[in-house]
Amino acid sequence: MDSGSKLFECVELFRVNEGLSEGEDSSKGTQAQSTVTIELSCWREADSHSTLVVVCSNDYIVIKATPADGAAVVRQLKWFESRPQHILDITMDRYGQWLACVCLDGALYLLPIVSLVLGQVPIFSFGELDDLTVILPSKKRAPPTCLAWWETMDNRHICITGSEAGELTFFDLTRHCDLQSIQFSSCIDSMQLAHKANWYTYLLINIRGGQWQHIMLEERLHESSNIPFNEASSIGFEVLSDEVVVKSLVRPKGELDPTFKAQPVMSFNELTKLSSHDWKDSHFLGALNLKSHKFEVYHYEFDMTPNLINICQLVKGATNVIMADRLMFVISHNDDVNEFTFNLNIMSWQRAVESSVQVSMSQAQTAVVQLFTIPSTGAIVGFYPLHSYRKFEDSEDIESLPPTRLGGCVVVTSTAVYQCRQMRSPESVFLELCLGSATPEKAESFAITYKLDICALYQLAGQKKLADKKYSQALLLFDTAKCSALEILERFSKLGRMSELVQYLHRVVYQSETHGPKSGPKELQDLLIKCFVHQCLEIQDHYEAVAMADKFVQFIRDQFLYNQTVALELLISCGLKEQVLELAKTHQKLSEALGLLLHYGSLYLDSSVQSSLSSRQYVESLTSVSEGVLLYLINSSTFVNFLVAMPSLIPRHLHNLRLLMPSLNIRTLVKLAYLLDPYNPSICPLLKRARSKRRNSTGSIVSSAASDGEVEPSDSPHPLTSPTLETYIELFLSVLITLNQKRRTQSPDRSLSISSSMLGQTYTKHLVALSEGSQVVQSNPLAAGLHHATVVMDGILYTWGSNKNGKLGHGDVEEEQKSLPTRVETLHMLGHQVLAVSCGAEHTVAMCQDGLFSWGGSSHGQLGHGDRLKRTRPVQIATLADKNVVSVVCGQYHCLALDGDQRVWSWGWGVHGQLGLQSTDDRLFPVHVSVLDSKEITFIAAGYGHSAVLTSKGEVLVFGNGMYGQLGLGNSEKQSCPMVVPGLQKRTVYLIGCGNFHTVAVCTDQSVYYWGKNLQRFNPPPSSQQGSNRKGRPNHSFHNTLVNSFTPQLMSGTEFDDTVTQITCGGFHTMFLTAAGSVYACGKNQSGQLGLGPTAELLCPKKLPHFDRRKIVGIAAGDEFSLAIDETGTPWVWGKAEQGQLGIDDRRQSLVTPVPNETLRLMHESSRHTGVESPDMSEPSLFALDMGWQLCDFAAFGSDHVPYGQEALCAALQHLHGFYRHTPIVHQLYLAQDWTALTTIYHDAQQWSQALECALLGCTSDNTTTSAPAAGEVIKTYLDLFVSASKNHHSYSFVMCGTQMMTCLFNYWQSRGLSSALLEGILSEHLSTLAYILSLFVSHNPALASGVSIEFHMKVVKEVQRQIGSGLPKPEDIISSSRHPKDRKAAMEMPDRDEHLWSEIRRNLFVGLHKGTSIPISEQTLASLEAQEKETTLNPELHPEAIVAFSCGHSFLESQFQTKIVPEFVERAHTFFPVPIHQTLKHLQTHYKQSHFYLCACPYCVFQYLRKEQLDTGTPPSNPIHPWNP
Repeated sequence: MDSGSKLFECVELFRVNEGLSEGEDSSKGTQAQSTVTIELSCWREADSHSTLVVVCSNDYIVIKATPADGAAVVRQLKWFESRPQHILDITMDRYGQWLACVCLDGALYLLPIVSLVLGQVPIFSFGELDDLTVILPSKKRAPPTCLAWWETMDNRHICITGSEAGELTFFDLTRHCDLQSIQFSSCIDSMQLAHKANWYTYLLINIRGGQWQHIMLEERLHESSNIPFNEASSIGFEVLSDEVVVKSLVRPKGELDPTFKAQPVMSFNELTKLSSHDWKDSHFLGALNLKSHKFEVYHYEFDMTPNLINICQLVKGATNVIMADRLMFVISHNDDVNEFTFNLNIMSWQRAVESSVQVSMSQAQTAVVQLFTIPSTGAIVGFYPLHSYRKFEDSEDIESLPPTRLGGCVVVTSTAVYQCRQMRSPESVFLELCLGSATPEKAESFAITYKLDICALYQLAGQKKLADKKYSQALLLFDTAKCSALEILERFSKLGRMSELVQYLHRVVYQSETHGPKSGPKELQDLLIKCFVHQCLEIQDHYEAVAMADKFVQFIRDQFLYNQTVALELLISCGLKEQVLELAKTHQKLSEALGLLLHYGSLYLDSSVQSSLSSRQYVESLTSVSEGVLLYLINSSTFVNFLVAMPSLIPRHLHNLRLLMPSLNIRTLVKLAYLLDPYNPSICPLLKRARSKRRNSTGSIVSSAASDGEVEPSDSPHPLTSPTLETYIELFLSVLITLNQKRRTQSPDRSLSISSSMLGQTYTKHLVALSEGSQVVQSNPLAAGLHHATVVMDGILYTWGSNKNGKLGHGDVEEEQKSLPTRVETLHMLGHQVLAVSCGAEHTVAMCQDGLFSWGGSSHGQLGHGDRLKRTRPVQIATLADKNVVSVVCGQYHCLALDGDQRVWSWGWGVHGQLGLQSTDDRLFPVHVSVLDSKEITFIAAGYGHSAVLTSKGEVLVFGNGMYGQLGLGNSEKQSCPMVVPGLQKRTVYLIGCGNFHTVAVCTDQSVYYWGKNLQRFNPPPSSQQGSNRKGRPNHSFHNTLVNSFTPQLMSGTEFDDTVTQITCGGFHTMFLTAAGSVYACGKNQSGQLGLGPTAELLCPKKLPHFDRRKIVGIAAGDEFSLAIDETGTPWVWGKAEQGQLGIDDRRQSLVTPVPNETLRLMHESSRHTGVESPDMSEPSLFALDMGWQLCDFAAFGSDHVPYGQEALCAALQHLHGFYRHTPIVHQLYLAQDWTALTTIYHDAQQWSQALECALLGCTSDNTTTSAPAAGEVIKTYLDLFVSASKNHHSYSFVMCGTQMMTCLFNYWQSRGLSSALLEGILSEHLSTLAYILSLFVSHNPALASGVSIEFHMKVVKEVQRQIGSGLPKPEDIISSSRHPKDRKAAMEMPDRDEHLWSEIRRNLFVGLHKGTSIPISEQTLASLEAQEKETTLNPELHPEAIVAFSCGHSFLESQFQTKIVPEFVERAHTFFPVPIHQTLKHLQTHYKQSHFYLCACPYCVFQYLRKEQLDTGTPPSNPIHPWNP
């Protein structure tokens, strides 16, 4: 190697005086009588200093201490001259502060060298700091041969000595005594301590005769499982518990543990020299064959067969080896010179490793990169690695790259001490070779030798050439460095070298094939776009500009990798519209392009462009921009025709259709009605998809006339939201209303009076059942966690088991355990209908109709509320409040959710990548797993630290911890990005389940596959996957053992009696539910969790005979317990019961067979008969598989032979009742004055007064003589209906409704001047029923009743007198019995909406009060009271503040409640609620000022209920209504 390439220097630290006799002065010049030599040495490096100690033959100890920031200090100490105190071996502690010497007499001497030489106080104290400390053996022992210093993991210090008699003795340096000994067969020549990252420590012993043995000194174990610490940690498993113990050979009291025994390493011949090495953060064993000079490197762990890693051919005469990261330092004999010398060889690992072809000794010499000759008259005394570094003088040349540290060594011979240290960085040498006259091959060979980052170095060389303005050479170096073209272009563009830039860009994009993905073609094309734009704007010549524009267009058509959005913005900002539209059409970016044109105010397009955009393929783009504003560029009827041809576009254009509806003609409206007709098969898929979006409508029908201006016109869904089923039905009805309104106001179009066959197809009358939508709610009534369980019964949630961290949701209760099931009152009081529930280790998540609620512990953010605070009551997850969540599952400390758009959301613990977000961070809020968007996810599952999802194609994707193979990917690595399980790609999976450390999948052919931790036995994971097992254990691969399965394995013996419909996995067991209601189980059964009695563990699923005569409809598996529920609603429990997780009052620790939970069943039945009403579920179920529509062919319905005529509208209102909101439809019918349709709605709702009014308005005509008989028939009909529908004719409601009917018909009769005789005749037929009503009406409305004859008045009076005489109540008594006796008129003025809300609030406020004996005070309020009590003690003039408490369990300070909470409640209601509730707020404010104890819910809980009501109205709020929690 050239002198310029040398990196190391070898310096002599000091030399002993060879020519001096003991005690003689060198100045005398006499002949030496004896030679002073170095006999022993020891070297230590610490952060603060390095220490070298040598023992000389003249009984002197020389100590050289070198501080890290100072000069070296050397001191000589005179040792004892007597023979018994002759030093045989020395060692130091790891800090180089204490020296231990073992002498011929067997005693141990301790010398505080750091205090004697540097004057510092040592970290540990073992004796006097200014003198020797002697530890004498307890008995006479054989002369020692070697010494080692052992600092234990529990901070004890022990010296170990080996003797000629093969005795291994332990000295306790703190207690100053020797301990017991271990006897070996022969003399112990040497020994070495080996550590591994605080996992274990062992001793490597060389016994005379070439035998090598090792003995474990200490090992770190998990206390609970007795698993070695390194075995669990080495493959990435992260243990939450810190219960770790250290098992040591030397017990705390000094005795030796007999279970630690010495074992032979492996068979080596006598000429093999073993050494222990810490290399590349791992522990290795080096075996040097002194004959063949081959150095074998073994990956070594105690009690494991060494695994050969490398074989290196060393130079001839090699005797000692030190392993460094890139180099080896080798001592060899130099037999080529007359004088006896040693060679210090610095060899390259890269070149010394032996390949398949044997390397000769001469070839091994080529691996030597530098050589030093060390003169010596004796032997090598010590050879130590050097780790301390100094700053290189040439480091300033490579500031952008950290210099490579190659290590060094210290060589101690019998006459001198040498230090080999690095003096230059290899990076600087490489730059000299690269920038100089050296060939590229020589520079690359140098880089390979030292394993340098050659690309980074070539890039640095290119930067230097670029700074010297040698552009061509710089470009060549950047190319050699494989720099991305983007980096090269950036560097040249900063220098303004446009000519080189354009040439290089053109060559790379169009010609070069060498860059590929390294050069980033996407970025290159982005830059080329900018160049084209620059050229188009700069070129002045017309022909050149046209040629450049054509070339630009050709590039747009040919290339596809550039960022189209950025290119569009650039082109629009520069006014290049031709290229904009060409790019948009080529890459299907028309919507984005039109949106950008609109944003930048460049919307003007000439007629030719508009014509090209009017074609069918661009309709979707036109209507998706700015909520359809570009729709007006094309004809509206043409647009409807496009939608008829492409129904899939309907969802996003419903809002536009509603806007266009008034401008459409009759023919187009007929086509639109056909398009939206639920009887039309083409619309059914959209209705199926929207079914899960539908919200149950609440409240009664409110006429627009009675709404007092508060009900707004029919609201339209926002175009960006996914439409609900109600939206489709309401739009269909709106089209029919508009169509028939136009037919009444315009001349009839006779061309449409034909059969519906002109619409393209004649549909027969049949049942249309909406079954199996694209995404249905995955609801399970049962869920089980680590030590708690839940069940949903009739929409009510019950929980039981351990209440740690409040995961049962019962508030701030003191009990650690809740053995008996208890209803979650917060959800019940607020009327939240629970659909599904899932449990984690310390938290619970419930899916309700109006969102997700979570509670319990949140140490990893698993509650999804943005913090790590626990919640003891359910709190809504605000992030998912507007998402249509259809499924939620809990892992141990994380959650997954699936929404109706098949998007996956995850949050919580993410250290293993189980969130699928390509990171290992915890997430405190739900985060969209966007990488799964293209997979159409239909099912989700979560385990302890891993997750799995199922696609619509039957693929299984997994992510998270794979330590036990639970990912099924063939390895034990983590995966933070979802990966497809390769072993199931040829199977179609439809069910998956995740246990703690295993995964199970069921295929369509009913075959079952499992992978992960073996469900039978708990074995520690192997620490390596390289085929090496503990000694004596068969060397099987992972896939062939009973321990774990790293790929899917077919479960044999699976014979189910029917199709598997559900699978659930517990800690170490799995259960299956079939369509026949049978339950099968397999796995561990230590607590009876299989439900099969005291049986052994099962590999194959076995049917539970206990359920042979029962049909099970739901199952759940906890850690060591199981749940089931049968078709009668009876829950069944079995398994471990220590923490009340079975929910029964039983003192047994476990149940091995299922038992019914009668307590829960009786409690639920009792709650249903206490008068507390559950939310109304009488309307058609939102998630029913069959909606039960008995539809007719609306297009051909009726006798008028007009498509979608008036009769079809009325039929649609009747058949689709319950699937649309009445308020917007009624409002539109009032505006259209469609009294016939209004009559139909009110008639079906039995609101007789409104139905009568609309029916009378419908029969009105210009000829009053012909309208009177018709009106009479209408009145007679509805009076008959009113009387027959009422059971109590003297009730308040009957009287009030009848009064409204009288007002209506008398108003109508008087306004048209009709004869009173006909009306009196009709009323006389029901006089016995209507007498009370007529008497009240006449007395309160004399003006309307003025046309009635005296005779009729007398009939009414006599009938009233007769009824009173017979014992019936007086009319005024009926009125006084109303709920509003003080002011009936004011009560009647309350809008129906407010009255409904107020009654619902009153009903929910008092839920469960009959069971409560006290109201708990929250921890926050108690803390405030304690603070007030302290202030009152200090200042007696202060008075303690009162508390206001509520039946919902919340409590507040009075000042806080009245000044902050109530005003904020009112402000939120005014600000966020789209439908005003003035009367309700007035009643609530009055109610909250009554007392300090309220038999009602607090404003927070009331707001949650009102929020639900407002969202159910369907009116879009101007601002999002976020949950408001305490």
